[in-house]
Amino acid sequence: MQRLLLLIPVLLTAWSVRAQTGRIAGTVVDAETGEPLIGVNVFVVEKATGAATDLEGRYEIAELAPGTYTLRFSYVGYVSQTVEGVVVRAGEVTRVDLSLTPESVGLEAVVVEACLLRNTEAALLAARQRAAAVSDAISAEMIGRTGSSDAADAMEKVTGASVLDGKYVYVRGLGERYMNAQLNGLDLPSADPDRKAVPFDLFPAALLDNIVTVKTFTPDRPGSFTGGSVNLNTRAFPDALSISFSTSITYRPQVVGFGNPILAVPDADPGVWGFRADRLDVPALLKTHRFENIPSLSQAILNPDNARLLDQLSRALTPEMAPVYRRAPLNQSYTLSAGNRFDLGGDRLLGLVASFSYRRQATAYDDGIWARYRLTGRDEAVLSEDNYLHTISGTDEVVWGSLINATLRPHRRHELGFSFIQNHSAESTARYQRGRFLYNLEPDDIYETRALVYIERDIRTYQLRGKHALGDGRQPATLSWDFSTTGTWQDEPDRRFFTNHYRLRTGSDGTVDTLYTIRATTPPQRYFRYLEESNQVGNLALEAPLTANLRLKVGGYLEHKTRTYRERKFVLRQQRGNRYDGDPEAYFAPENLGIVQERDLNGDGTPDLFTFGLYLQEDTQPSSNYDGTQDIRAGFAMIDWSPLRRLRVITGLRYETTDMEVVSQDTTKDVGRLRNGDWLPAATLIYRLADDMNLRLAYGRTLARPVFRELAPYSTFEYVGGYLLTGNPALRRTLVDNFDLRWEWFVRPGELLAASLFFKYFDDPIEVVYQPFAPNDSPEVQYRNVEDATLYGLELELRKRLDFLGGALRYFEVGGNATFIHSTVRVPAEELQSIRELRPDAPATRSLQGQSPYLINADLSYVHERRGTTVSLYYNVFGPRLKEVGLGGTPDTYERPRHTLDLNVSQRLLTNLSLKLSAKNLLNARYRVSHSYKGRKYVTRDYGSGRSFSIGLSYHY
Repeated sequence: MQRLLLLIPVLLTAWSVRAQTGRIAGTVVDAETGEPLIGVNVFVVEKATGAATDLEGRYEIAELAPGTYTLRFSYVGYVSQTVEGVVVRAGEVTRVDLSLTPESVGLEAVVVEACLLRNTEAALLAARQRAAAVSDAISAEMIGRTGSSDAADAMEKVTGASVLDGKYVYVRGLGERYMNAQLNGLDLPSADPDRKAVPFDLFPAALLDNIVTVKTFTPDRPGSFTGGSVNLNTRAFPDALSISFSTSITYRPQVVGFGNPILAVPDADPGVWGFRADRLDVPALLKTHRFENIPSLSQAILNPDNARLLDQLSRALTPEMAPVYRRAPLNQSYTLSAGNRFDLGGDRLLGLVASFSYRRQATAYDDGIWARYRLTGRDEAVLSEDNYLHTISGTDEVVWGSLINATLRPHRRHELGFSFIQNHSAESTARYQRGRFLYNLEPDDIYETRALVYIERDIRTYQLRGKHALGDGRQPATLSWDFSTTGTWQDEPDRRFFTNHYRLRTGSDGTVDTLYTIRATTPPQRYFRYLEESNQVGNLALEAPLTANLRLKVGGYLEHKTRTYRERKFVLRQQRGNRYDGDPEAYFAPENLGIVQERDLNGDGTPDLFTFGLYLQEDTQPSSNYDGTQDIRAGFAMIDWSPLRRLRVITGLRYETTDMEVVSQDTTKDVGRLRNGDWLPAATLIYRLADDMNLRLAYGRTLARPVFRELAPYSTFEYVGGYLLTGNPALRRTLVDNFDLRWEWFVRPGELLAASLFFKYFDDPIEVVYQPFAPNDSPEVQYRNVEDATLYGLELELRKRLDFLGGALRYFEVGGNATFIHSTVRVPAEELQSIRELRPDAPATRSLQGQSPYLINADLSYVHERRGTTVSLYYNVFGPRLKEVGLGGTPDTYERPRHTLDLNVSQRLLTNLSLKLSAKNLLNARYRVSHSYKGRKYVTRDYGSGRSFSIGLSYHY
């Protein structure tokens, strides 16, 4: 935030001078390939002045008096174009983006009207038309229109994309394992210890210029994606001085009113900025006393020194072990951004962008269901209930992000850039569950469990990049390079679980009392977890023309990643003292902790026998602590060839090596290790059926690596009594062959019709499978390579303006996309044998985990630019997707379809001030997971956060 405030005065420099004149700016590209053209002459006819485009095809003509102008674009070897009616207004930038056609096409000089050239979303569609790979994209314009608050919200509108848990992105039904997340073209590390997933909700919408999802592989991209590579592009060169501020508040009537109480962690609200982890960190005394020097009960009851130490350690942690009700904070968000460009003389130009966003939101539900079922016999008519828990939950979250982006053009053929991005989040979640737990308890027992969780995540990225045109020819060679270093950490201090059960007992006199029990196998537990990951990525690429129609691109890639994961676990056991009577506060009170009685058996006035109430013991498992390293090296060569005017061929080869190692602190565990070298070929054919219509055929081989957590040989659980999830150091990487066929028709600026067919074959895919002979009391699942898998599907996309209908309908636009997918995974033989012992008719295949059979998005928008009115309605639904593999013969669980409907309204009040209204989840869709068995559904998860309504103001200069 301080960096942003320091930059704002700089961005305001020279504003008063420029406010009296206007500017024309834009980008010029090759109409055939989409490549930027360097050195195009842009001439203002009325002023006899002009400019030349830089290596990104950009140009700018400043200090033009308000009026109407004619621009002439000329370039050796290309058909000249004249643009008439370019209106320049004081203090504004008029954008004129253009594509020039090579003279070989045989066209005469072209004259167009400027009004046909302006459309941000249309410009992005034009870039897609000329792209080498199959891609989908969403622009800043569309992100704003949809009311998306972050990148995760925006991705829900992308063809073939779905978002899990409000943050994790799936593309074409494939999970994070098969997806590559990038920021400005460089890989992002994960802040999640258990998965590869990058939480997209950490990236506020205000920081983004566009999001591009590439779905086919080309050799100049990392090979570690199969479903898609999602690139978040931040804002770079602003057209002019730009200052914007927006704020909004959100009301959730079903669960969170203004200040209504919600379930909360008593000592761990995230505060204003989300820096509270230090308060909950391991106390200093426990940092100096670890497993080996914490006295056991037997070592303390007769030893005064050990007794005093154990007493201090038992009192070192906070006594709060149960959630409380606390007034919910106001759901609010703020965004401040500023940008400007500075003419340094000659061809030198400096662009600065700074942005800061902040969001705090509270969500809650009090009608949730968590349950687990099993098939216990071969001929059972129903599933047996293991547990059925009514659930109350409350979450208080703070997310903020900042961006500083500086781009220097020291010469029109050279460009340097620097970016700093920081995103920080803190989430405090309290959960209380009560109900039946028949897996371990009797039918008359009522099971209670509480979880207090506080998580802080932080991502800081520094990026350096450069692009240089080599030579002065019409098609010069270009050298591009970039380097990034990213630090990610996740701090999860004092995750607490407290479990008990009780039953009602009727006495002989008819009175009813309650008998509470805390099982010795599930004592109060406290976890302290910390993950730190660093990632350095470097890219170098040289692209050079060999002939007029053939370009060669070669380059290299290096990535070095390290991870450290640490976990300490403490339990509270009881010798004597007050028994639990249903009041957690009294049970964990100071008088029931540590020493509760001292006796002097020797009669010398010094206590020598000590009785403890609740006393602390460390139960840290060395296997839960590990270190990981990953080194990836790659080189590639590819050509971009146009043998015919309408045919384009992009083909090449990438060689990528992997050296990955995960070492557990438990020396008895195997080291997880991957060492591979893979050839990854790719070929794409693009045939232009017409000037606005393409047919694409693509093949590429990609790979998917296990993440550190999956190789680490330790077990975790989501809640006490839940199944164990165990890593596997013997995992292998997955190879995937990808085939795509796509037809696309760019009807006119801003409009699109597209259809795609795709097929994927997976060799050694990694799945979560049930361990039928696991030695643990709890059910266990493990990451395993299965033999193979296939996936095929169809994508359809439409964007259309209705102005051809005339009347009021000319202000309407419709859009939509649908994806239909089928996948098949072979069930491992050992697991299939276990399943068929109970279900002889069970199929030998299942779908890929997280894959939906269909995804549908539809939108209807009313856009009246003159009145400044935009009204947009968005609908989304996904098909049932495999959530968890069934235990033994128990059917798999599926996340059920959710139909969501969002409404967004924006109305300009003044020239620079707009009012925004938003209503989300109007259909009140709930999150639901269930089994299906013999025509009956068994719900294992069910909860909903209800509808939300937002109102906000936005100022833009």
